[in-house]
Amino acid sequence: ARMGSPSGPIWLALESKVVPSAVAGHSVGEIAAFAIAGCLSPEEAIDAVVERARLMAQAPKGAMAALRASSEDEARSAIAGTSLEIAAHNGPEEWVLTGDRAELAALAGRASIGMLPVSGAWHSRALADAAGPWRASLRRVQWKRPRVPVVANATGRFVEDEDLADLLAGQLTKPVRWAETMQTRGAGPRWHVFGPGRVMRGLCRANQGLGAQVELHE
Repeated sequence: ARMGSPSGPIWLALESKVVPSAVAGHSVGEIAAFAIAGCLSPEEAIDAVVERARLMAQAPKGAMAALRASSEDEARSAIAGTSLEIAAHNGPEEWVLTGDRAELAALAGRASIGMLPVSGAWHSRALADAAGPWRASLRRVQWKRPRVPVVANATGRFVEDEDLADLLAGQLTKPVRWAETMQTRGAGPRWHVFGPGRVMRGLCRANQGLGAQVELHE
């Protein structure tokens, strides 16, 4: 099972019926994934989401765009000579760029990209000033070890002995390795996606194939 967005109430209604082999959450959804794994309480998760949003709102304005590229080398080649960064690897050929809006608009004339409806350069060094205060806030949580495996955004691997406050705080400035997350060894054949919208279901199928068993809970 996988969790794709911070929809704790949906999970609480289904947890007696769905027993996950592992959990993961995309970007802010990672907080919900850690809550499902028992690392923090639902109340602590809500407080963390609110504080994260407050700090991100104070960051410099920016933009993000989707890019189709066959490899990370190709994605990095597309942004060579700019200040742009890779914000996410969402699928085999699905990448997200982040940074200055004008630079992204200029790149649109040379590469196949589509601007995303966001107001910030998320998952980039623009969030560096937010990472420290959010780490300090996360240090006030009474973290517990996961009761089911969690795959981390920043590494695309199962969490082992990492400091969870450091891991989540660092996620603000690092790309989301979602394609790697979904290919992690031990991932099951059936995926449960929680939250509004169908983006995560599409990403499950992009990474696992059109025949993947994906159940959407909105």
